[in-house]
Amino acid sequence: MTSSAMPIFLLGAMRSGTTYFRNVLSANSQILSLGSELNRFWTAHGVPTGAVPSCAPLSEQDITTEAIENIRSYFERRYKTRNYPQHFCFRTYRKFRYKNETIFKSGEPFYLLNKSTHLLNKIPLVNSVFPDAKYIYLMRDIHSQCNSLFKHFNRTEKTGRFSLSYPQKDGHCWSYIEKQATDPESKNWNFTDLPAYWINLNKFALQALRQLPKSQVLIVNYTDVVKNLPDVLSTVADFLNLESINTLVSTNLINNQTSSPLTQWKNDLSKKQILDINQSIENNLTSFNFIEQNIDF
Repeated sequence: MTSSAMPIFLLGAMRSGTTYFRNVLSANSQILSLGSELNRFWTAHGVPTGAVPSCAPLSEQDITTEAIENIRSYFERRYKTRNYPQHFCFRTYRKFRYKNETIFKSGEPFYLLNKSTHLLNKIPLVNSVFPDAKYIYLMRDIHSQCNSLFKHFNRTEKTGRFSLSYPQKDGHCWSYIEKQATDPESKNWNFTDLPAYWINLNKFALQALRQLPKSQVLIVNYTDVVKNLPDVLSTVADFLNLESINTLVSTNLINNQTSSPLTQWKNDLSKKQILDINQSIENNLTSFNFIEQNIDF
């Protein structure tokens, strides 16, 4: 990778706030978001990611030299073409519609941002491609995240021909499977899978991040993003050696929310669902405590 641009991988379990935080960070002129998640791109280069039959954990042994070179070339190409007319047009559209994004991308240091909820179980592989990359990992409270997941996946089940699979295997992420034509209303998951997913994936990711130099890793608490955004962005700016990060878009988004993402679960979840989450914590207390102890490592 060129010394003029550095990848940032914004990771977190799904519904942890990564999309919102990507929009915040990409408002900076020195940060270029490479798209939604690049799931198809990674999958095309031998790293099955996202809407695939199995989003399994992968290590540095699971990628070829050719794939590494192609992935690096793509990131390099995106950096060199960042201010081409077609990208100007797209960022101008985003600026006027979403009130974020800087149109002209320049400055040093310069970062290429890949936000992903499916690379968190592939950190050793990603590190083999970009050994000096930065990682920002977003953590959200288990109750509010499970509530968000439950609402999101219920909508998904009703609108598509795919259902969700939560394999109970260490480090495995959720994936899509096609619904049975004979029983299109059936689901392949239940609510108790959600806290198990939260514990499994966060523990797996934090274990991998602990193997990297501390200078490459920043853990961000979603609660702090909502409550103390300027302080969080100041910390991120220090981490990335940037003078500042534009807070206008994030402040507007938070102020326009109709409910609190931190406490809405208390109104939405049933008593049984809350008990299910608490029971999952109790059943996996060692793993849960590991997560709590490593949020600030």
